Amino acid sequence: MKVSVIPLRRLPTHFFTLDYDTADLLIVPGMLVEIPFRSKKILGVVYEISVESPTSTTPPLKKILQILNETPLLNATTLKLFRDFHELHGGPSSVNLELFLPPLLKRRLRKLHLPAMTGQSNLLPGNITVFRYHAEEERQQFLKDQTRGAKRRDQILLVVPQIIETKKLAKNLDALPYHSQMTSAERFEVWEKAANGAPLIVGTRIALFLPWQKLKTIIVDKEQDESHDNWDQHPRYRGREVALLLSKHLGSRVIFSSYSLAVETALFAEKKKWRSEIAIFPPPLPATIINMRDDRDRKNFSPLSLTAENEIRNANGVFILASRTGLFHHVSCRDCAAALQCESCGQMLTLYRDRNLICHACSRVKSMPAVCANCQGANFRQYGAGLEAIQDQLAKKFPERHNIFVGTTVASPEIEWMLIEKIIIADPDIFFHLPDYRGLERLWHKIQELRFLAPSAAIHIQTDHPDHPFWRALTTAPANFYNREWRARQNFLYPPFSLLLELFTATASQSEGLKEAQHVRKMATNHADSKNVSDPQILPTSRKERAVKIQITVKLVGKNRAEARRRIIDELPEKWYALSR
Repeated sequence: MKVSVIPLRRLPTHFFTLDYDTADLLIVPGMLVEIPFRSKKILGVVYEISVESPTSTTPPLKKILQILNETPLLNATTLKLFRDFHELHGGPSSVNLELFLPPLLKRRLRKLHLPAMTGQSNLLPGNITVFRYHAEEERQQFLKDQTRGAKRRDQILLVVPQIIETKKLAKNLDALPYHSQMTSAERFEVWEKAANGAPLIVGTRIALFLPWQKLKTIIVDKEQDESHDNWDQHPRYRGREVALLLSKHLGSRVIFSSYSLAVETALFAEKKKWRSEIAIFPPPLPATIINMRDDRDRKNFSPLSLTAENEIRNANGVFILASRTGLFHHVSCRDCAAALQCESCGQMLTLYRDRNLICHACSRVKSMPAVCANCQGANFRQYGAGLEAIQDQLAKKFPERHNIFVGTTVASPEIEWMLIEKIIIADPDIFFHLPDYRGLERLWHKIQELRFLAPSAAIHIQTDHPDHPFWRALTTAPANFYNREWRARQNFLYPPFSLLLELFTATASQSEGLKEAQHVRKMATNHADSKNVSDPQILPTSRKERAVKIQITVKLVGKNRAEARRRIIDELPEKWYALSR
């Protein structure tokens, strides 16, 4: 009898399964088996069994060598879930399947005890709820309330964006942690416990792929955080999309919670597609907006305004948020206005204290030139003060102070926020100029995060654009920010008013890569309006990668956009990958 097996070996994407003979073994789908592959023995997972009888012209099939575990690792529901995930994201089937499997420790696999995993296909479709909290105390109480039922037969999964939060919450909620920094043996143990009905697991996005028996509730906390998305390596996926896929297959309830709801989440709650029991917009932020143009009129060209210096002088604990590291974000010639750019990827170079220029996109380093390569002028101008420039000013103005902290948002877990009285946001204007439709949303969430972490701290924001509608919405009517974002995204066909599909590849030859990219673009236009398919774009890469990355963006609209996405992914050439939003 013929059986289709997904080999756990990375093969070209068109090899979804390989066919083998059951060798009279009692085989069922979802089993882990050992199969011959070329001259080696490798592992595979049984995908389906065919009842077709071989014909005389059919070449003989190789036989399955042995079954590694009598109980299937994946039940019928999980196999359907995997198939849908694979169709949505493309790429090698083995790489996608490994997300659903435990670490392949042969000795542990032979001793693995699993119940009869019947799946949850008899459950009703789950519902989707949105919840916004205001402070850490409210968040902790909300999570305790939602996970209280985990002591019964049903399972609950809490997904958080950062590993450090996984450890803390697992301890507070008496739950099992699950994240990528655990050893293979530790992850295997949690995988087995999940299959046997562990009531409560707290994990990062990879916990979504555990073998759930009776998953009642999925809580995606701090749902706006981009750490829920696996965007920089294959398989590329969004945690939100996987949670909704789980809800579809398992009938689980999904809760998206945060102190600052994503623009998409807020829209679905506002339109009543998702249920919300609390106001989706945060209250106005009583922040002070500092006009940096006034300081330059008073001949103050330092990264901190005179107002900020006075606030620092009168506060016991201060945190200064820098938008980037280094002395200055970029440097340009005063004579011809030519910016100093990376010779490899064309990105702006950041100036550091040691007079080195570093490309943050591809990590290339060069020394600050004596003259402009374009006009030979010797006059340069620096823009966008960074973390080092702020530190230098503080060292001059407040040499004896030890309660002033400077950092980017990466520093947040290291700060004792209860000791912070004043927060200075040094240079948020960079977010106004990002070539990304989510630029303002990112700035909004960063500011809301500071309010969440230090609710009693006074916030002062320095800007060259004090009259920008963003600041008026932040300080007077937050609903206006969301309404403006919804209108802009609808006008320019960005999610959730379209399905955004980003197609990637990496190639050693730029010319060959661009040539193939044109064929991919032509293929995409067969399923989407040509005006909604971008030209191929060269992306920055690091020196270690030694490859050229190319991206094509496709906006899919209409009732058949999900089907169009599936067709585009199916027709992608080898070594092309997709991420959908």
